[in-house]
Amino acid sequence: MPPIRTARSRVIIAAVLAAGAMVAAPIAVQAAKKAPVAATTVAESTALSSVGRDESCVLDANSGCTVAYGLSQKPTAIAATAGSAILSIDPAKITDTTYRLQAVSKNGTPYSAGKKLRYTARYYFGTATTASTSPTPTASTSPTPTATSTASSTPTASTPTTTSTPTSSPTATSTPTATSTPTSTTSPTTCTGVQITPASSVQAAIDAAPTGTTFCFAPGTYTNVSALSPKAGDVFDGGNRAAVLDGGNSRQYAFRSSTAANVTVRGFKIQHYATPLQQGAIQSFGATGWTIENNHITLNAASAVATDSGARVLNNLLDWNTQQGYAAHGQNILYDGNEIAHNNPNLAVDATWEAGGGKAWATRYARFSNNNVHDNGGNGLWDDTNNIYITYDHNTVTNNWGAGIYHEIGYDATITNNTVVGNGTSASPGGGQRLGWMWDAGIQLRGSGALTAASPILISGNTVTNNYNGIALLDSPASGCTGAGEGAYGPCVVQNVLVKDNTVTMNQGATGAVADGADGAGSAVFTSRNNHFEHNTYHVGSSLTHPNDGHAYGWFAWAGQWPGWAQWQGSGNDTTGNFGL
Repeated sequence: MPPIRTARSRVIIAAVLAAGAMVAAPIAVQAAKKAPVAATTVAESTALSSVGRDESCVLDANSGCTVAYGLSQKPTAIAATAGSAILSIDPAKITDTTYRLQAVSKNGTPYSAGKKLRYTARYYFGTATTASTSPTPTASTSPTPTATSTASSTPTASTPTTTSTPTSSPTATSTPTATSTPTSTTSPTTCTGVQITPASSVQAAIDAAPTGTTFCFAPGTYTNVSALSPKAGDVFDGGNRAAVLDGGNSRQYAFRSSTAANVTVRGFKIQHYATPLQQGAIQSFGATGWTIENNHITLNAASAVATDSGARVLNNLLDWNTQQGYAAHGQNILYDGNEIAHNNPNLAVDATWEAGGGKAWATRYARFSNNNVHDNGGNGLWDDTNNIYITYDHNTVTNNWGAGIYHEIGYDATITNNTVVGNGTSASPGGGQRLGWMWDAGIQLRGSGALTAASPILISGNTVTNNYNGIALLDSPASGCTGAGEGAYGPCVVQNVLVKDNTVTMNQGATGAVADGADGAGSAVFTSRNNHFEHNTYHVGSSLTHPNDGHAYGWFAWAGQWPGWAQWQGSGNDTTGNFGL
């Protein structure tokens, strides 16, 4: 049997802050993993569409600093990242020589004056674009990122790179049109409070009311709602989706606050907001305790919702948004009972960066349960970088472009009782990613492990059926952490993982663990890091013989080989498991 060997480099770019093309308001940048950015000279800036360099500044009393960028031309956009920090740049304050950077928080903790902040800045010199108004998604014109994998007898898939990574951050180029009208999951309730109509000045009503006020929106379409800024404890009731907040593809947010705690937004249809990438039509990064319930949030230019600590996102329909259904950050988060579907339908946003069902980052005790996640142009449920104590339970995840459930560069996790079907295949949106090796599995871990052997990552009780691969543990790259800000709780390696009592059906691909041996990973993932498969049941195709589908050469992957059932058990895996048709 040929050995297993491959590698994958992940090129990540920061969100773009377009100057002049957007409303002049501070825009938070969610830090994401990025490729190393080389320093540049002033002379280079005239020849490149973008340049990047490492910078630093000392924060003033307002936790910000004015930066002289010293380039020969004014950029059209600037992006800034600093590990797990949330930074913001005010497009209105980008001058011919300077820009204003604001440090919002790091891991939920506000920055203080006098702190020296080191960050990476990228300057863009192309023309800023905004989302177009109302194209209808068509699969025939969708850009479909593809990665080449070898189909020879030796599965040494070429080092996959993000082939659709642009020189500037991806922009939302289309606002798709939904094909069906969803039904609400919550019965109508009577709202008692301040009455709002489509003719009301909504923000004025909020400003005039005390904290903790309930606002009852009459049925109708509201075209004057832009970045409503609530007070703590406010409740906004849309009458079981009878009130429609429409951004007209020009306003950026329906609701937005980084300070107001314990706000409730329920029962609206929210559509057509020109939301910046990585942000939501409901935007509460920095604010705690928001409840977002029974809304239909659709046809927006980026994410449906972007939430922080204490968020409860319940029984919403998040669909047909140009980037993703959600962006989640913070502690003690609950996403339950939502339908998350058809986001990034045209693959207009690079799905290996941040697109699809949604993405969580730097969370503690996040829980995703009872969600129906399907037909998204990216991974289904995805957490990436420094997520710990995260739970995925009783979700149904089907027919997404990439992996079904993906725990990446993270720590303690529980993945139980999920139904995961048909992800990453040729029948998935855009023909699926189909990256080769052990990528695009129904349940996929990469560079993730529990802190202790006594409390392993648990993958149990799941039904995993006919995905591109079954259940995959990827120890890649060998260096572990891939960028600044990763590894908050320990090494970024596959360790202390228990895969037990799952039912896995495969008509192609494999289940098991692989290590990126190209740069010296060695065999620890198989021998000394406490990774085990126990008492799982496997059903395979119409024949016990593997189809040699071009990316896997056996039903199992372990220790650099594609072992058969006997060899798989001989290595200590599934000694009480079952295997058959």
